[in-house]
Amino acid sequence: MSLESYSALDESSLRALLDGTVDLDERRLIRSAIRELRRREIEDMEAALASKRFRPTRLKQQEDKENQHRSESSDNLDVLARKLQSIQDIDELTKMLRAASEYEERKLIRAAIRQIRDEQQQACEPQAGGVMEEGVLEIWLAMRGAEGSDRQTGSPPAVPQQSSLCCNGDVAKNNINQQQQQGLLPLTSQQRISLS
Repeated sequence: MSLESYSALDESSLRALLDGTVDLDERRLIRSAIRELRRREIEDMEAALASKRFRPTRLKQQEDKENQHRSESSDNLDVLARKLQSIQDIDELTKMLRAASEYEERKLIRAAIRQIRDEQQQACEPQAGGVMEEGVLEIWLAMRGAEGSDRQTGSPPAVPQQSSLCCNGDVAKNNINQQQQQGLLPLTSQQRISLS
């Protein structure tokens, strides 16, 4: 076979022929046909890229049309952003998120939900570097089961549903006092000293 007859075949066919032949001259012809085929493929890709580089730019009208749409949607997004600032209920924001169809609207609503959750979390966390109020600390330890145990069963104390970790120190102290009176929480070291 000649080089011209091999050039009509694709690379997978040429590879199969190369694997099946033992004649060195024929193998050399097949390898050169494969190289020629690859060179042509590369030239075709370069020509395609060059034609893409030198395409005319978009029509001015189309760009103006896109900019007009953006100004309308940005006005809508500004109104939505102002509305979101007044909403502090995550459930309401979640309903709005499910109802929203535009990507940018959903993005703003998600950001508002994250912001509210961050604010709630920061309000409940102790100040960095500060001392956690004793009442809040005790509830937190009781919830984790880190301090004390139930006197009868030896298990961590049961924390009633109403006394979850809360931000208000007075409510937390009242909950702890109630639990200590009921025997659910052990007394703190300060309370033991004051009782003595």
